[in-house]
Amino acid sequence: TLAPPRMTSRLLFLLLFLAPALAAGQVPAGTATQVREHVAGVSDTLQLHAIEQQFVRSAAASAGLERRVAAANAGVAAGLSAFRLWEITGERAHARRARGHFDRAAGNDAANAWAHYGHALSLEPEMDRDPGLIVTHINASRALGLDPVSRARRALERAVALDPSLPGAPELLARYAIATRDDDGLIQARTSFQMSVAGSHSASGLVGLAMTSRELGDYVAAADAARRAVASDSSSARAHVELAMALAMIDDSLPAAGRAWETAVGLADGAMLGRMWDDAAVLHTERDSAQWRAADTPRRRTLLRAFWGVRAALSGVDAGERAAEHYRRLGVAFRDFPRRGMFGAAPVNALRLRKTSTEYDDRGVIYIRHGEPDRTHGEPPLQNYIAWFYTDAAGDPLSYHFEKSDQAGASRDYLLMHNLPCAMDPMIAAFDSRLTALTKQSCDPLLVRSVSAVINRDAERALRTDTHAPAFVHALPFHFDWYTFRAAGGTEILMGIGVPFAELPRDLRSLRMRLSVIDTTDISIAQTSLVTRPFTRDDAAGDSGRGRVLRTHLAMTLAPGSAVYRIDVRDAADARSGTIYGGDIELPDYSSDTLMVSDVMLAEQADDGSVTRGDARLALAPTQVFRAGEFRVYYEIYNIAEDAPFSTEMTIEPLRRGGLREGIRGLFRGNESVQLRFEGTAAPDASGSFPQLHDITAPFRDGAWLLRVTITTGAGVITRERRFMIDAR
Repeated sequence: TLAPPRMTSRLLFLLLFLAPALAAGQVPAGTATQVREHVAGVSDTLQLHAIEQQFVRSAAASAGLERRVAAANAGVAAGLSAFRLWEITGERAHARRARGHFDRAAGNDAANAWAHYGHALSLEPEMDRDPGLIVTHINASRALGLDPVSRARRALERAVALDPSLPGAPELLARYAIATRDDDGLIQARTSFQMSVAGSHSASGLVGLAMTSRELGDYVAAADAARRAVASDSSSARAHVELAMALAMIDDSLPAAGRAWETAVGLADGAMLGRMWDDAAVLHTERDSAQWRAADTPRRRTLLRAFWGVRAALSGVDAGERAAEHYRRLGVAFRDFPRRGMFGAAPVNALRLRKTSTEYDDRGVIYIRHGEPDRTHGEPPLQNYIAWFYTDAAGDPLSYHFEKSDQAGASRDYLLMHNLPCAMDPMIAAFDSRLTALTKQSCDPLLVRSVSAVINRDAERALRTDTHAPAFVHALPFHFDWYTFRAAGGTEILMGIGVPFAELPRDLRSLRMRLSVIDTTDISIAQTSLVTRPFTRDDAAGDSGRGRVLRTHLAMTLAPGSAVYRIDVRDAADARSGTIYGGDIELPDYSSDTLMVSDVMLAEQADDGSVTRGDARLALAPTQVFRAGEFRVYYEIYNIAEDAPFSTEMTIEPLRRGGLREGIRGLFRGNESVQLRFEGTAAPDASGSFPQLHDITAPFRDGAWLLRVTITTGAGVITRERRFMIDAR
């Protein structure tokens, strides 16, 4: 036989306090809340069984027309005890038994708000059940509002209507109303929050008001409620997150939303950090998820910041602003691109046979990852085929093609296509020239598959990556070029930047420049920046034309390896004016003791430049355009023995475009190549570096040229190249 459960003094007091009231049918206000708070602290299943049975007996003893209210209260208490058993064990039988207690309580007293609230709580275990292979009845249940989420929402609507102050009920109603896209439920939840904050101005009520207002599309009211919540409790991370989410949906408020997000990260506890992490679930890789699971709370805070910090650096914005942009995209995707055919099979022509998201169709996933398309083709839902067009970082076209299937039993969502349609509208080729072959009025299967394969590679990459570029009001085009050298502790990257004065707005007086190098494997970021001195329009004038370009540079030392860089130039007074360029970069490892040479740096023949390398002062030419055939060549040789003889051969030759016309021109031009040779004896410094500086002057014609530097020593031969332009005017 089982030993009787151990009665704690608190439990014994609770039962002694409640039993007479239950038997008399006079349960004090808040009793159900007291029971719920108590059982939440009990983890002994035998104790919980004893509590449940005590209240079951009290409910039975209170049966009868005159004592139905007391029976309902006892039934609610029994249901809360059984529900706590489900929370501990995960066995659905306890939740079903709890629902029976709650339903009998509602039958005894239809005005018992806790009975309806408990019914909604007890449906939670049914919401994560695997639908299995036969799902037609589940889709039908959802359409009829008979699924667990819809049933829970309706029960909560009754509970909140009876008692708007039920702890947690309005928030849960809002959650289920959002899941079922029920505006009436959201309005009822918002009304409940409005009533709760009318006198108390509680932060939790204001947060709920902000959430429901945001979900109803009233972003200004949501931001106002969130600000009041922050004012009421400045330590509430949830209030700051709600402020960030509301501001993200308001034009020109992303920076403010980003600041609110940053504050929330600093204040968040473990649970709130988990929620903020889950908000980006559609972007997580398996590696991200594994790191998160293995981390404690301080480490998770760091991971969350690093997750958005890397994406921010790639986008040229701050981490908070990048996170805020994500929240904006989530709001748009939830509103415009929800997954409707939750359990429909993927059609035969779907790019992926498994759904890319449980919440959004493929348009929503692409939107969250890459933002608003540059152009669209097709009118959903009137047309089953639509296309979205983007431009990548190099300016090349990208296109994603979606189809809504008419196939019986298939999902009715817009999904990415595997094989593109043939005989496309010719206008499509104007947006993506790779599709030109499919605009012909022929349907060659091999041609369709060939073009589709190219587009599919873009789509698969889009489902693994995410991008964001700030929407600049004014572009500030600039030139840049970069070089690498040996440095103590790693590799130095030197980024030369040139901004044409003619491209600057007349009222711009200073620029902020930032270089970011991101290691996407180790999730690390290195950044350096500067703000230029104030300048005037007179700076655009100058002899030899040098004053027409604002020249400067940025430098940092990093570990060698593959990385991604971004160079960001903006108006120092207005971040809305600017331009970002970037790409992949390979930082060579100069730590070897074998013969090595740095990148070849080209500069102007001047000694007043801003770059100092050894005894040389170099005036970088980021445009890589030189006038009159004059320029300076600088490079460093590493690991060459002192007094070792060496030779340097420079070959400068025109870069020919090829083709018949260029070939005919070459017949008349003859050999335009220039060859130079230098002999010498090495005198390296203490670090083993041997800097080399050569001034080149030759009658080069206009056009593109290639410089090849070949160094020969007793230890070997090494070559470096650099392209440049000559403007002979």
